[in-house]
Amino acid sequence: MPEHASGGVKLTVVGEAPGKTEVNQGRPFVGPSGKMLERGLATIGLKRSDVQWTNAVLCDCRENQLEEARSCCEQRLHDELAPMKSAASRALSGAPVMTVGALALRSVLRKPQAQILKYRGSVIQEGGRTVLPTIHPAFVMREPAWGVVLERDVARVGRFMLGGKPVPPVQFEVIRGLHGLGMTLGAMGRVVSFDVETLELGPTETPLICYALSDGERTAVVPWSTGRDGTGSFWGAHEKVASEVTSICFRNRKVIMQNGEAFDAIVAKRYGIEIAEWGDTLLAYHVLESHLPKNLAHIATQFLDLRPWKMSEERHASLEALYEYNATDAWVTIKLWYELEKRLSNA
Repeated sequence: MPEHASGGVKLTVVGEAPGKTEVNQGRPFVGPSGKMLERGLATIGLKRSDVQWTNAVLCDCRENQLEEARSCCEQRLHDELAPMKSAASRALSGAPVMTVGALALRSVLRKPQAQILKYRGSVIQEGGRTVLPTIHPAFVMREPAWGVVLERDVARVGRFMLGGKPVPPVQFEVIRGLHGLGMTLGAMGRVVSFDVETLELGPTETPLICYALSDGERTAVVPWSTGRDGTGSFWGAHEKVASEVTSICFRNRKVIMQNGEAFDAIVAKRYGIEIAEWGDTLLAYHVLESHLPKNLAHIATQFLDLRPWKMSEERHASLEALYEYNATDAWVTIKLWYELEKRLSNA
């Protein structure tokens, strides 16, 4: 029971499956969840008639049958979303696609294991479409504290309807010499982020593979191990000097971390890197919204229009891939810090 926009499609909303009200009326998103979403879309200037409404599953089935039904309906959904098939099916002619809930996300991305809380709030551009995943209004009805998350995700949809673009990939350099280390770190601003990549064996024993610094303008990755498994010292006999140079950089700067006192700062100290003054995005966000998750991806996607970079985290990836991931974490952390600072000052 898809419902097409009466004029040009400004947005396509893909939900999970019809509820009782939808089944009775033969229309999608007309129950309490749909009404909540309609009210949200009205805040970005959308009427119901501006939107193409559909679901990952069209049939009325039991909850334990939904995943099987989703799989069966997946190709139907993609055929429905195909661009320019008819005047009433132009979802991909520049209009973004908002997926609502896990089933919708899995069908649109063709990722049967995708978890909504790992993708929500991100900007996914693939196959000629922009996909903007969010949580289901039914979840917000059960957990009202998440209402602000849905509101921010809807606001992001509004930005992309007006031509918004996701944050581009982070530009960074990999420092491979002591001279470059001193020059690059010395040129950074008064506030820098710091993020380590390790084997995740616990902060008191895990090897350091690399770390990244960013002041928002410059981002640099400093290798520490020669092996992806944390073996071999990149700096060799000069490792102590590299630690001292990093400590000097931190001496007159505020160092921003994500949950740093529980992990990054402990790892740094084991390797002779001293941090004098610090701030923490996790703690800052806790002051604002203590009831919501504190992982970096969740916090960042509240305020920044990011690609789902956390999906690229792979413990067996190459060192070069890890450097890019590390650089992105550091850049996101510093940008997020300034956004949180602004919101805390207005709180």
